[in-house]
Amino acid sequence: MTLANAYAEALFSLVKDSGRSSKKLVAQFLSLLENRGHLRLLRSIIREIYRIEERYTRRNTVSVLSDKLLSTKEMSKIKKDNKEFFAEATVEAETDKHLIGGVLLKSYNKRLDATYRCTLLNLYEHFRSKNHAQ
Repeated sequence: MTLANAYAEALFSLVKDSGRSSKKLVAQFLSLLENRGHLRLLRSIIREIYRIEERYTRRNTVSVLSDKLLSTKEMSKIKKDNKEFFAEATVEAETDKHLIGGVLLKSYNKRLDATYRCTLLNLYEHFRSKNHAQ
C-alpha cells in the first residue's frame, strides 16, 4: 500500500462514515498534508479516491448478463432463485452477444455462471471423468 493509497483510504472512510461536513474534513485533510509536507501526493490521492469509490460502488451492484434482454418475469425468477446475490444490491441487466443462452451473475466478489456453455462444459467434464475412472 502506497502512502497516497493510505491517505485516500483514510479520507474516504472519514467522509463516508462521518456525519460531519465533507468540506470541513477535506480542509482539515489538506492542512494535515501541508503540515507533513505531503501536498505533492494530492494528485495520486485523488486518483486513488476515484478507484476506491468505483470499488465501493461496484460492491453493491450485481450484473445480470444474458444473450437477450430479460423480461420482468424472468428477472424476478432469477432474483428469487439467487437471493444471496441480490441482498441490498443494485441490479444491472446487460446483454452479451457472445452468450448462446442462460445467464451469468456477477457481483463484486461472486460469480454464478448458468450459461449454456458452462453447463455443456460441466457435462463434458462429468462424462470424461467417468470414462477415465473405468
